[in-house]
Amino acid sequence: MENQVIRCEKCNKVYQRVSSLRHHIITKHEPNKLLMLQFENQNLQFKINLYVEQIKFLKRLIVLQEQMTSRRPPTLPGDIVDNIHDVSQNEFPSIK
Repeated sequence: MENQVIRCEKCNKVYQRVSSLRHHIITKHEPNKLLMLQFENQNLQFKINLYVEQIKFLKRLIVLQEQMTSRRPPTLPGDIVDNIHDVSQNEFPSIK
């Protein structure tokens, strides 16, 4: 089987694999495209982090609204854990 040779149309460098030629074109002849892809990736990561923070904020807001509508005093996350230990054993079903 004969080795296939692929030439770059812009600089005539020779490659044996299409993937190598693609990598060459992106890094040598289209550096702006590579930079744009990197910026786009960073932008997407930033958006994901922003959405995660927004979801956390909205969850806290929902909890506060539920507490306000039920007329209970607001509790902190640590207070919820502490209140679990204050419940008497009679409130839990026994497991036999």
